[in-house]
Amino acid sequence: MEQFHSFDWTKFEESIQNKTNFTRLRVSVVNAIRNDPTSSRNEADRALQMLWKGYPEVFEKKRDLEYEEQRPDPAAWDKDYFLKYATYVEDNFCPERIKQLREIGKKVYGRPAAPAVNRTPLQSAAAVSQKTPQRTAQPKAATTQKSTTPNPTRAPEPKKPPLAAGLLIVAVLVLMVLVVCLLGKETNAHAAAAILNMPEMLPLLPQQLT
Repeated sequence: MEQFHSFDWTKFEESIQNKTNFTRLRVSVVNAIRNDPTSSRNEADRALQMLWKGYPEVFEKKRDLEYEEQRPDPAAWDKDYFLKYATYVEDNFCPERIKQLREIGKKVYGRPAAPAVNRTPLQSAAAVSQKTPQRTAQPKAATTQKSTTPNPTRAPEPKKPPLAAGLLIVAVLVLMVLVVCLLGKETNAHAAAAILNMPEMLPLLPQQLT
């Protein structure tokens, strides 16, 4: 059983067998051409073959239509003219107009696609980079620097006495011992007095060094 997408096959077959309803048959063929301008499904071809075999009386002779728009130049054909010419075929269902309608459909809807432009690898990469959304650089978080300032809460370290003053005191003490030894012949009273007077002289030594 034939299957058609553009019209009801059952009613189309009944009209052929009963030889009635010219309008249904004409409109069915025109719809098949209108829905498939390039004849990719061949529905119009099969429907026309069935009409030629079963009901050839449906075809008319070509006649002039007063409202018909003439476009003999194929360059002027477009989708609007294709639809207009389909109505002309319905009003004057002749082989010449059917053939013309199919040529207009193939010319308008069967145009080859535009050839692809050969691109160099550099141009292709540039085209891809333009389509790819660029990410905005986000600012880096500021790094914290270690503070080199001293901690104010830390207690200051005690100052050490000058090394020179300590050495001077030791030298004085050694000198005192030598004096005592050298003056051994003197009385112990004089030596003791000298020793007792030395501490009073010690505070004056740092002042002499400054």
